[in-house]
Amino acid sequence: MLYARQLFSLVVSLFTAGIVLRELGVEDYGVYNVVGGVVALFGFLQSSMATGTQRFMNVEMGRGNLDGMQKVFSTSLTIHIAIAVVIFILAQTLGLWLVNYGLVIPHERMFAANVVYQFSVIGAMLTITQTPYSAAIIAHEKMGVYGYLGIAQTLMGLIILYLLVKIRMDKLILYSMLVFAVGTIFVVLYRIYCVRKFAECRFRKPDDRALYREMLGFSGWNLFGGLVSVANNQGQNVLLNLFFGTVINAARGVAVSLNNAVQQFVSNFMVATNPQITKCYVAQDYSALITLVFRSAKFSFFLLLILASPVLIQTQYILELWLKTPPEFASIFAQLTIINTLIVCVSSPLMTVAQASGKLKRYIGGLVPLTLLNLPLSYLFLKLGYSPMVVYVINITIDFIAYFRRLYLVSTFTPISFWGFTKSVFVRCWLIFVVALLPQFLLIRLFEQSVLLLVTSSLASVAISCSVIFALGMTRDERIFIMNAVMSKMKRR
Repeated sequence: MLYARQLFSLVVSLFTAGIVLRELGVEDYGVYNVVGGVVALFGFLQSSMATGTQRFMNVEMGRGNLDGMQKVFSTSLTIHIAIAVVIFILAQTLGLWLVNYGLVIPHERMFAANVVYQFSVIGAMLTITQTPYSAAIIAHEKMGVYGYLGIAQTLMGLIILYLLVKIRMDKLILYSMLVFAVGTIFVVLYRIYCVRKFAECRFRKPDDRALYREMLGFSGWNLFGGLVSVANNQGQNVLLNLFFGTVINAARGVAVSLNNAVQQFVSNFMVATNPQITKCYVAQDYSALITLVFRSAKFSFFLLLILASPVLIQTQYILELWLKTPPEFASIFAQLTIINTLIVCVSSPLMTVAQASGKLKRYIGGLVPLTLLNLPLSYLFLKLGYSPMVVYVINITIDFIAYFRRLYLVSTFTPISFWGFTKSVFVRCWLIFVVALLPQFLLIRLFEQSVLLLVTSSLASVAISCSVIFALGMTRDERIFIMNAVMSKMKRR
């Protein structure tokens, strides 16, 4: 259901993004992205607590403790309401100053930018208080709910597109208002579902101070890690705005949209896998844990590679078909962003294991000195006059080094082997990357770009990637499992 939802969302989002860019214009599209980025600067407060909530909910689910789940839910909801209030205060002071005086926004678009900002702030507050409900859905592994409601939300996106084209008013203000309205509707729907289906989602005044301290202590390190992550992502967005203006933010926005469309397939895979990793750790089933971590890391990479390879090979032509006149740098930004995502996705299960173990202080504390280098180095090279691409090159280099640091840290407090993971997962994944993509890059240079070539080469790309993954990327047991699953499906028909 998660894949069905994402495939539908991918097709619709690629169709609508080009029209949104055309209706808003490059400048307004850049304004929308950079102003939304300011709100995301404060979102690390929510994301840090969201991870903690999910971890505690999965642990209590693994223990079969309904009373514990209800305590976690009520405590988490109370904390998230407090976080929403804090973010509102920060957004209406520091954030508002940054939008009006810190960012490079055309004077005549300042009113629209402020309207967009306020809608983004209120929407973020609703999303923050939604976190405990989402954690309950994932803990119960009710992925079909995400599938059905996700498809419905995508269809609402088409209605937004229709209204954006038909209604005559400031397009930037209209778009932000419609996006906020749809988001609010689905926040309400998710909550109604959770309250009706899950007993623990009925709020009762929390009185367990020890649980407050434990969740806040756990989330404190998540908060620190989230702050660094925001500095790397939204901080780069602000830096590019300060040096190059809103047009370069539009290029970054296009690259992020294209990458997100592909990355969501992997995110959905990890959403389904993370609760199982946590439950295996709680049950001390380390054999199953190691197998699950190795396979989820490897298959995350493979899944992303299958979807990303056609995009990496013909990025510029895809953007021209999609957007007609894509912003400068959008193509290379998209390629570098996808490569960076491939590096990071391999280590996603390692973060889940660190959270399950509760050893976040050692894990995040060991990574921070390295990841904190990102923004200062980016600023230095931009100040020296380098191309905006240097921001992405620095990010890729640091994330590549950080991968090995992550693996080493996890290997010190879990049975996961540094060299075993490196050989079985990391080396194998990048070997597959080279073997699968090199012939595709060489073949595409022999033909003239056309829609027919895009379709045929994309199908060939998927076929080549799947064949190489099956032959070289999987173990013998995994190949047998896949073949048996396919045969079983065929016999049923």
